[in-house]
Amino acid sequence: MRHLYHYWFCPNSRKVRISLLEKSMDCELILELPEIPMLVINALKQIEKGSLKQENSKKQTEAILSQLRENSLKERATIIAISLLALTGFLVTQSIWTYAAVSAFSSLIFWFKSR
Repeated sequence: MRHLYHYWFCPNSRKVRISLLEKSMDCELILELPEIPMLVINALKQIEKGSLKQENSKKQTEAILSQLRENSLKERATIIAISLLALTGFLVTQSIWTYAAVSAFSSLIFWFKSR
């Protein structure tokens, strides 16, 4: 008897199943779950190699946290720069040139800080 390893929602598997039914060929359908077994296999391989030690996970967690902190500082600087730029536009329409220039300069400083 034939065995067909397939995924229910895969269009290629569906095409093969339909063509087998049209030719009235018997086969045993064996359902495969693509993500779950591979994740388990990869996790077991990493455990066997010893790469899932606490030291490595702590280092990775610290690296992720530092990156998140850096990104949040950049986002704040960008938001402040945009706010100051909007304030500059408002001050220019009111013909308050000195404050508009200071606001534009501050906006540029925060924009460069966000890069």
